[in-house]
Amino acid sequence: MLKFKKHTTSSPQLSTASLPDIVFILLFFFMVATHIRQKNAPAQLPIVSFPTVVANADNAWKLALHPEHPDYYFLNDHALTHNDLESHFTKKGNSIPSLQVYLDKNVEMKEITQLKTLLHKFKIQKIEYMVYN
Repeated sequence: MLKFKKHTTSSPQLSTASLPDIVFILLFFFMVATHIRQKNAPAQLPIVSFPTVVANADNAWKLALHPEHPDYYFLNDHALTHNDLESHFTKKGNSIPSLQVYLDKNVEMKEITQLKTLLHKFKIQKIEYMVYN
């Protein structure tokens, strides 16, 4: 009787000889293509002179942030803390017509972010930002 050999198929192995070359090419590419910033670029905000503020400013609330008083917001020339401002917005509800936010250009971005989060919470739609020196 004849013996039949089992035909075994073997899958070819992946050649890893060129992998170090590929790794170094990728390393070189990312070293050339990326740029490490040493310092964040300052925000370039337009500076507004206050006499040219919008004509319908009579019914708008004026909110000011100043770097010398980081814990206070000045709403219509009244100093309020963050919690006081939040309770004031809660009392007024949806009757806030519009808001003009006056920012000193040296105010920290953290304070601006806290204010924007608060304004978003109360869904205040019309907000005008003005920057002064």
